[in-house]
Amino acid sequence: MSFETRSTVSGGVAIDVRVSPQTILELIETYGLIASPRALAALREASELLWQEQALCKEADPEQFFPEKGGATTNAKKLCKACPVRGECLEYALSHDERFGIWGGLSERERRRLKPRRRSPRRTAVVAHSEEVAASDYGALATRRVG
Repeated sequence: MSFETRSTVSGGVAIDVRVSPQTILELIETYGLIASPRALAALREASELLWQEQALCKEADPEQFFPEKGGATTNAKKLCKACPVRGECLEYALSHDERFGIWGGLSERERRRLKPRRRSPRRTAVVAHSEEVAASDYGALATRRVG
């Protein structure tokens, strides 16, 4: 939460409070506040994308992550290896069926290879924490059996 104070035209003080969508959702749930379904959906969507604020690629050239067919992806993958939200990025791409570009350090083809494992009857879960993700060029994922 951040605060900003400024003077008003009438000489008073206005306080601008900035609260994350996740905090608003928690307040609604904690205090039983009423919000429209549309507002709740917008807050949930916004809070699901907060990881993007910490992504190292947010300042990078998008062409690195969405190259022409056959283009180099080495620089994008290097940036992903050091990214603190690599796991969230990969999970977003897998759950939203992102078919293009480098997401979480993996190409479209690499993500496609993961999908059958995620949906297998053995219920294999992706361990997407960046320190558990293998450091190979392909970004091979460590997996573990659940249940």
